[in-house]
Amino acid sequence: MLLVVLTSLLFLPLLLSGQAFGRAVSGYATPLGVALLVGSFAFGLGMQTADACASGTLYHTGGGDVRGLLTLGGFLAGSLLGTYRWDRWMAAPHLPAVLLLHSLGPAGAVAVQLVLAGGVAALTLVLERRRYGEAVRILVLPGSGKMAGRAGWSLAAGAAGLAVANFLTLLVAGRPWGITSAFALLAAKAFGALGGSPGAWAYWRIPANAQALRTSVWADVTTVMDLGAILGALLAAAVAGRFPRPYLRRVRVRTAAGAVLGGVLMGWGARLAFGCNIGAFVSGVASFSLHGWVWFAFALLGSRLGVKLRPLFGYAA
Repeated sequence: MLLVVLTSLLFLPLLLSGQAFGRAVSGYATPLGVALLVGSFAFGLGMQTADACASGTLYHTGGGDVRGLLTLGGFLAGSLLGTYRWDRWMAAPHLPAVLLLHSLGPAGAVAVQLVLAGGVAALTLVLERRRYGEAVRILVLPGSGKMAGRAGWSLAAGAAGLAVANFLTLLVAGRPWGITSAFALLAAKAFGALGGSPGAWAYWRIPANAQALRTSVWADVTTVMDLGAILGALLAAAVAGRFPRPYLRRVRVRTAAGAVLGGVLMGWGARLAFGCNIGAFVSGVASFSLHGWVWFAFALLGSRLGVKLRPLFGYAA
């Protein structure tokens, strides 16, 4: 919640002006409909069976976890599947996109963001303390207490760093940070190389998507950033002395199945819901679009079901 509030505040002046350094910038805003609800639910479910999200898959892959490769394979397949009948899902019942900045003005939009994020944070603290006796401390360096992690940065510092990175992405790319569109692009290019015709599908007839399909992957900002995330995780693992040994560990069959299944669900769901927990949720909320909060709610519902299924794939509930 700290992350989405900080990102929202950083985005605000650029979204109001609509430009930065002479180039147009815009946030993410998508319709509120059946596709969003089904896609976000499927993504939340897949996050639990794969034990990762979209960015987590990149992190696992670069950091030396073989599950990341399995999830990535499923993600590519699910993303391609999500573009196949994409137009039919877009024709399902829906409402227009709701931009809080347009509906409520800057002050009202910021107030709504603060109330929603503050409410979620407060509820989380209550539930976390009830279950564990204490809550994760986000403003201090971890290292003590039974809820502490092993990282060297506080969670608040991590949130601030990610908010600044997303802001820089908006400046450079003209739109917020996203991840999963690159998976769909790579899968479509591979399918085309094998003799398929994804360019005939409605999703790939959208001008921006058609251009991405025709040009080099190195011209796609999202693809390059995804590769950067993998390389960054690889570098961090190498510096920590934990690479490449983790790749050599054995993975149970049911855990591998969960990784692939989760990847498929997340890839398919991300295309229906216009993104993942980064593109649809964090960047969607930071764009002051109501769809980001709707995505969050239904992904939580899917995640709740996924938590109950985790023991089937060898994870703790």
